[in-house]
Amino acid sequence: MTFYTSKPSYDKHCERWELLGRLHDLNPKKLSAGANILELGCGIGNNILPIALNFPKSKFLGVDISTEQIAIAKADAETLKLSNIAFKKCDILDLCSDEAFLSQKYSYIMVHGLLSWVDEKRQKAVFEICSKILEPDGICYISYNVMPSFEVREFLREIVRTQFTYTPNNISDVRNFLLNYDLGSNHLPFQAERIHFEINNILKQSDEYIFYELIYRENHAFFFDDIIKIAQDVGISYICDVNRFTELDERENDFLEYRPYRASLFCLYNKDGAKERLLKNEVNIAILKECYAATKLVYEEDSFGNVYFYDMSGEKVQVYDDGVIKILKSLVDAWPFAQMSCNSFNYEQLKELWYLFSQKLVDFYLEPVDALINEGVSCTRLQFNPYARLQLERQNWATNYRNEYNILTEREIIIARLLDGGNSVTDIIKIAQENYNQKFSEDEVKVIIEYFRECAVISKKI
Repeated sequence: MTFYTSKPSYDKHCERWELLGRLHDLNPKKLSAGANILELGCGIGNNILPIALNFPKSKFLGVDISTEQIAIAKADAETLKLSNIAFKKCDILDLCSDEAFLSQKYSYIMVHGLLSWVDEKRQKAVFEICSKILEPDGICYISYNVMPSFEVREFLREIVRTQFTYTPNNISDVRNFLLNYDLGSNHLPFQAERIHFEINNILKQSDEYIFYELIYRENHAFFFDDIIKIAQDVGISYICDVNRFTELDERENDFLEYRPYRASLFCLYNKDGAKERLLKNEVNIAILKECYAATKLVYEEDSFGNVYFYDMSGEKVQVYDDGVIKILKSLVDAWPFAQMSCNSFNYEQLKELWYLFSQKLVDFYLEPVDALINEGVSCTRLQFNPYARLQLERQNWATNYRNEYNILTEREIIIARLLDGGNSVTDIIKIAQENYNQKFSEDEVKVIIEYFRECAVISKKI
């Protein structure tokens, strides 16, 4: 059993928190101009290393209790020749009395995959540390398991921990046990449906994920209201969740939407201008005019000119405003190579796009992703994301320039390793044959490179 490695997502990117903060009348620092970023429980640096690589003017610090993971993070930073990031091996409790550490202020703090897996003393320490070192307009990201929906996973934890001993060697047995688990007739229909859904979801995850979710001794879930109280007790205010924007009672939503996990943003509760909006959960839609929009929706148009949009799962998305339909068509046609400026959109269009954003159907970026390449560029000027190449030395997925991850095949990984900004297609074919004993045609290499272009994992070598 190895340690669990967190996969990146745009939800865990400081730029997204900056946007959400500004929508709630905060004024956090821009990454591109220079900000201080801290991650508590950074692991091997999968979350902050790619951000540090793309934002050289900002400074980063990763803290973790694992000597092994900190060593890997430091080695990767050294390989990438990054001078704007440091890593510290430390227990969170020790940080509470570290005067040098507490003297530094941070624009953004990330606490992902930590709060639910530590004891109560360290849970409180997380919030106390954030309250002491967060800048006045700073933003803190904290993820955690949430009740009442987590009761389903807690049920699975109980039966698995009863069936198996606390040892990391039982994961294949746990998989077989869950695969063949008989729900019987002891559960109500909606309970059986959620248990079945949870089992299917867990079986798709890595062995490390299953271990820490179902076997590891520490795995706590919180009611949302309790998290809010813990934060308020140390002077921190809830802003919003990074991937959910709702107006119903939050605890009710956690049950109705079957939400066993949350990723919430917090700020210091001393911004008078933001208090009222934060309490009402309102957003300043006009901020979106400064953004760039993108979408992964697809559409089809019938012979009568009617346009129908669909999400990645094939579900139809209702859009009624003709102006928004036109905007979405342009975004779909441009994906993945461009984002559209929102400066010319009117308020009603922004409002509808904000709704689509709240449903995770449209994304907003404060700055366009410069790494996206649409024009024809010689292969000898293309290079695979440097940090992603390091990742592929130990796993089959890599982080792209949108802070998303892409799973690659063995043949794609070979091409990724050879895209160094100097090799031509002919060079790649020759080296793949000599070093990897793999034959590639010119057409296959070009198809893979085009796929990398669409995945935003390659850039032009300057």
